[in-house]
Amino acid sequence: MYADSKSANHTVVTGSLREAFIRSILVGHLPSTASWSTGQMVGHAPNNDRSGQLDLILHSGELPQIHIHDGFIRLVPSDACIAVIEVKSDLTTGDSTKSKPRDVLSNAMSSLVGAKDVPRQYNPNNGSNSITSRVPFHLIAFTSKVSAKKVIDSVHSYLNAKGKNIVDYWPDSIVVLEGAKKTAPNGYGIFKYSSSITFPSSATSISPTTAVTGLALKQLLDWEALAALVALLANDSVAFQPNSFKLEKYIFS
Repeated sequence: MYADSKSANHTVVTGSLREAFIRSILVGHLPSTASWSTGQMVGHAPNNDRSGQLDLILHSGELPQIHIHDGFIRLVPSDACIAVIEVKSDLTTGDSTKSKPRDVLSNAMSSLVGAKDVPRQYNPNNGSNSITSRVPFHLIAFTSKVSAKKVIDSVHSYLNAKGKNIVDYWPDSIVVLEGAKKTAPNGYGIFKYSSSITFPSSATSISPTTAVTGLALKQLLDWEALAALVALLANDSVAFQPNSFKLEKYIFS
C-alpha cells in the first residue's frame, strides 16, 4: 500500500492515503465502541485548549464529538480521547550531511506536546475522573534508516530542550514498519512501559544515553512491534469507560 501511494505526487494526498492505510489495518482489531477522527483535541471551557492538527484520533464511539463538517474531521473532547496516532512516511532526525536536513521526528514531537498539553480529567489508570492525565500518543512510520537508539536519544534531547517532563511527555510508542536493511529490515517498536499490556519475552530493555528516573522502555522487532501496538490500542479501548462525561463542560464556562 505504501508503494502504491507513490503514484500520487502531492504530499497532502499521499499523507492522507497513508493515514488511511494505518487506520484500515488497526480498525479491524479494535472494538466497535472505538471511533476514528482527524482534527483537533479540545479541552474544557472556558479555555478550550486545543491541540494542533492530529492525523488520527482514536476516541470513544459512545461519547459525543463536536461535529465540524463531514463526520470525520472533528473537535474531539479530551475526556473522550483514547489515543492519538501520528503517521509519518519516513522518520528522520535531521542528523545528516545535507545543508537543510528534514527533522520529521521533531515535527511529530511538536504534535505530541500539543496533544499532551490539552488537559483531560479522565485517568484510565486509576478510574478517577478528578485526576488530570495526558492522552496516550503513538507514532507510526512506514520507513526509517534511523536506529531505535538514535530515535530515543533524539526524543530525550527534544523534550529536554522544550523543558518538558520527560516521563510525562514521552511517546507511548514509536513503531517503524521498515527499518535499515542491515539492522531492522522488518521494523522495530519502542514502547513506554504500560500496565495495560504484557510484553512478550522477546522484548528487550532500551533507554536514552542519559538515564531518566521513572522511564522504562521496551524494544520489539519485526511483526511483534505492530502486534504490540494493536494489543495496546485494543486493551486501552476496552478499558476506556469514563463515567461522568458532560458535553456542557466543553461548551459553557
